[in-house]
Amino acid sequence: MIEVLDISPAVGAVAGTQALEFDIRTDNPNLFVRIIVAIFYPGANTAEMVYAQAPALGSAFEPFYGSASSIAEVVDAGYQRFHFSLLRRAKSGQVAWPDSPQLRIYAFNDAGEEV
Repeated sequence: MIEVLDISPAVGAVAGTQALEFDIRTDNPNLFVRIIVAIFYPGANTAEMVYAQAPALGSAFEPFYGSASSIAEVVDAGYQRFHFSLLRRAKSGQVAWPDSPQLRIYAFNDAGEEV
């Protein structure tokens, strides 16, 4: 089982300086070999890649999210859990979050299977 928990803000647009935060967890510890996070902007009909790595090994985010974003392992008895905090950078004069973002999350186990 994989869950996405504690999404904040829960609904709608994200303010320009506000982070989009959420947790990803599984009840099978050490399951996550790779997590891919993308954000879809329905009004703009476009998506952005945010993160694609093994969470225990790397915390590098794609350029729009860069050093302002973070991932941290969370202690949660019986689970493997990671907290993501995404802060999107924008060019001068552009809004940071162009639309109400929708998360797209894919996780893979050590057999290469999507979970």
